[in-house]
Amino acid sequence: MGARKREGQSHPSRGFRERYTDLKRPPWPEPLVHIAAWLNRPFAVTVDWGERHPWESMRAHLDTVRCRDYYMGAIYLCSGHGRAASVQP
Repeated sequence: MGARKREGQSHPSRGFRERYTDLKRPPWPEPLVHIAAWLNRPFAVTVDWGERHPWESMRAHLDTVRCRDYYMGAIYLCSGHGRAASVQP
């Protein structure tokens, strides 16, 4: 469901950069979350997507991580940078 992009792995001096964007459970009232999931059902959206937290893994493995929320907290975009030596393929 999410989009992911890696670049700079082959150049040790520049390090590693990763970007990730996906849906997350917004801080909305529960009935509104279920209505939004139902409306987006044709695009494989379910309420379960709110249980994933890939930004936590990015914060654990990368040196610098920045995240921003969009569409009233329903979509996030995270980008991070780390040393190439610390990255496991």
